[in-house]
Amino acid sequence: MVRFYWLLCLLFVGKIGWAQGLPGYVLTTVGDTLRGDVVEKSGQRVHFYPAGDEPVQHYRPSQLRGYGLRNHAPILSKVVQLATGADSARFVLLQTAGPASLYSFANDQGLLLGMGTDTLYELTAVNWHVVLNRHLRACASLRHTAPELMALPFSEADIRRVLVRYNTCVEPQWQSRPHVNYSGWRKAVGVHLGMLRTGERSLFDQESYIQTRQAGLEWGGIRASGLQSGIQLGYVNITGRTRAVQVQGPNKMLLEERQIYRSHTISPALTVGKRFGRMRRPNFYLGGGLGLALNIHDTRETQQRAAGSNTDFQRVSTTGNAGVGELYATVSTGVLLTLPSDREVRLNAMYQRFLISDITLLGVQLAYYWLLK
Repeated sequence: MVRFYWLLCLLFVGKIGWAQGLPGYVLTTVGDTLRGDVVEKSGQRVHFYPAGDEPVQHYRPSQLRGYGLRNHAPILSKVVQLATGADSARFVLLQTAGPASLYSFANDQGLLLGMGTDTLYELTAVNWHVVLNRHLRACASLRHTAPELMALPFSEADIRRVLVRYNTCVEPQWQSRPHVNYSGWRKAVGVHLGMLRTGERSLFDQESYIQTRQAGLEWGGIRASGLQSGIQLGYVNITGRTRAVQVQGPNKMLLEERQIYRSHTISPALTVGKRFGRMRRPNFYLGGGLGLALNIHDTRETQQRAAGSNTDFQRVSTTGNAGVGELYATVSTGVLLTLPSDREVRLNAMYQRFLISDITLLGVQLAYYWLLK
């Protein structure tokens, strides 16, 4: 059944070609600013959905001056001299501006040196000493072959320190002002309610039925690629009962006995998933997560009644426990519906498995989000 469920998810994903995207704009090579939804794709590609029902436009860095997400400063298109020696247009982010500027690739790992020209230079662990020695020549006191510089490891922090020394040397009034001009994440906060249950399974070495009710808070981020990650903190009420079995009581009297389990837990969890669909339209969601169920308090109650009787079960003993935690994994799939004023509703089915006790649960969850500016 679980394999069939996954097959349906994969087939559904294959039928949906659009990633989520974020509100933004593109800067064309003729100087126009076009607003709509921007989707960041792998391989330095951008898909742009203009406002209205116009067809999607596909861009590479050579076809744009840049693009932006929401109201952030633009991600620029620049010619980069790669470590291989080849020139290639890439989307880049300015990290620190100065006579010698530091850039990074947009949505990719890598650092770049800018010297106020149209070309940036890729820095790698192999070439960075050579590139800095070639271009940072205006400061006589900065000797790139000095042992203390040659011993520096390739890291963003050490490259920044070298550039700070160079910039303050050639321009004494210069001050380091890192550019915090881009966030690929749109933040969201929300609340959720859920209910999960399992069929007959083993609890206290007996066939049993388990049900959970949950309520919690969520904080998440959404990327223009459709990637979504989040942190959840929830309260979970777990109840379970075993089947009634016959036991021998005092004076060899036959009794029916069952166990009742109640638990109150706090459950932090990390989630990650993918949205499929255009903004302001229904989206399909597929994701998973890992959480920890921290037991605040639980009770195990033993109840008995005469065998064959229709009377109510009577409590004969109760034990309690607290402070126990257990990891669990979840898989969820569902739909996201956009509401006015930057709000969303998510309705999804959930599969949850506790990793130690091997309890599996199926259920539904309803969430309400506020998308932040």
